[in-house]
Amino acid sequence: MKYKIILIDDNAWEHVAGKLKSMFALSGLELQVYASVDEGHAAINASSDSRCPCDLFVIDLMMPSGETYKAEETHDGLITGLYLARDIRARFPLVPIILWSGTNLKTVRLLAIHMETKLSKCIFVNKPLPPEKLVELVDGYFKEGKFSVSIMKKIWDGIVLKPAIGGLGIDVKKLLKSED
Repeated sequence: MKYKIILIDDNAWEHVAGKLKSMFALSGLELQVYASVDEGHAAINASSDSRCPCDLFVIDLMMPSGETYKAEETHDGLITGLYLARDIRARFPLVPIILWSGTNLKTVRLLAIHMETKLSKCIFVNKPLPPEKLVELVDGYFKEGKFSVSIMKKIWDGIVLKPAIGGLGIDVKKLLKSED
């Protein structure tokens, strides 16, 4: 079976998308790249049935809001990827999501608190992440049924290991409690 991955990232993917697609293809994975929140959102909502358009998402946290989230407070784009993940999770509760960003973990933690929702079956990784590491992470998920925790830099309160779902979840209620 060939797994399909959707990558949504506005950061110069025109330069590396070809290389990433080739690397994913060598592992038997199909990669589709969208360079904006609007493109990604449209692709997700293109299907009128309940089937997810892919087997796994990779989403940049920091992207311009576009038309999709122009009415939302995105903190100058710092939280746009979390809104997109929230919308994906509402529609497709079981599809795994890799959230990644060059933003430090403390900032991501504060932004996750803003969401006031639990994003289960998600993991966070710092970027830049070498393309081969991204392929290894995704390929490992499909081979083992879970994400390799070794690639994550740090697990902190509110980011909780969820072995039953094979990943990490952002538990905002726990984050809010740890702020006291």
